[in-house]
Amino acid sequence: EGLGALVSRGDQLLSLLVIFMVLLNSILLLRFRNRKVELIYQRDKKMTKILASCPSLQGGFRPVLPFTSGHVQTLGVLMRRGPPLIYDRELFKLQDGGTVSLDWVKRSVDNANGARPLPHCNRQPVLLILHGLSGGSHESYVRSLATLAVEKQGFRVVVFNCRSCAQSSLTHPQAYCAAWTGDLHQVVCHIRRSWPESKLFATGFSLGANILVKYLGEQGSNCEITGATTHGNPFDLIASRQVMRRGLGFFYDRVLAEGLIRHFRPHRFLAQAAYPFLPKWTAVEKSKTVLEFDDRVTRRMFGYRSVEEYYLDGSSSRFLSKVEVPLLNLLSKVTPFQTC
Repeated sequence: EGLGALVSRGDQLLSLLVIFMVLLNSILLLRFRNRKVELIYQRDKKMTKILASCPSLQGGFRPVLPFTSGHVQTLGVLMRRGPPLIYDRELFKLQDGGTVSLDWVKRSVDNANGARPLPHCNRQPVLLILHGLSGGSHESYVRSLATLAVEKQGFRVVVFNCRSCAQSSLTHPQAYCAAWTGDLHQVVCHIRRSWPESKLFATGFSLGANILVKYLGEQGSNCEITGATTHGNPFDLIASRQVMRRGLGFFYDRVLAEGLIRHFRPHRFLAQAAYPFLPKWTAVEKSKTVLEFDDRVTRRMFGYRSVEEYYLDGSSSRFLSKVEVPLLNLLSKVTPFQTC
């Protein structure tokens, strides 16, 4: 939604330039069609057995025309509304007084039958979904995955909306960031208490993927999550900043920065009252990149001395080797700002 807002207000010449570069990139990236999926994994019996049950990972990459470019695919996701779902929202109170919204998929909707209730049982596996930066349960990619998990795999699905996301009220001055896993830990413990007989799985997108992998590594053998997948995890936040400086990275950087500003604007008075060392809002609004916003707000809110220190601590790549549960990381070579 941030990209659509920016394009609608942006300069027409810049928009035409972006469209031209995207179309050109689509033609050039046709070489990825039918390219075999590259698998990097620990070659043992357990992993071989898991991969044997995942035929989609054995085939080639076949993008649907005209979605042959990472840029076009990104635009397609933003323009797609996604399947309709009906959520049952649970407001979960955190130990510091903060609040996160847990949106449980209550009903799926189709054009023929309308809304229909979903069957549940005590042993039904639970899938926890973590959204991307400034996202939430309303995002098309979240609803698409939730629908597949519910209708095709029989999961009980819940979306973890970070503090202040998806129209949630900010009841504590602290928001969320790439390095903060405390809220996720409380949510995981809450779900395990609520459904002790069910296995808990988790999946994350982008920033949510980074938070999830960092959490899995922190928990190690004590992790209560049975297995996890991630989509488009940046892994190395410092390297991700370098990628943003190449090609069309400036465009995405500006979009994401504006999204952060819009997201934070309603909560600025609460935050600045609790954190008087934050810059004035007029300075925050001048942020043109995510790095500038993180330097002026995020790293100060979470007590980091510099944005580099924050990015280093928040990079999930440092925790990947400590993960002890089955984990599948899905990465695309054509993602606009993938670091690995």
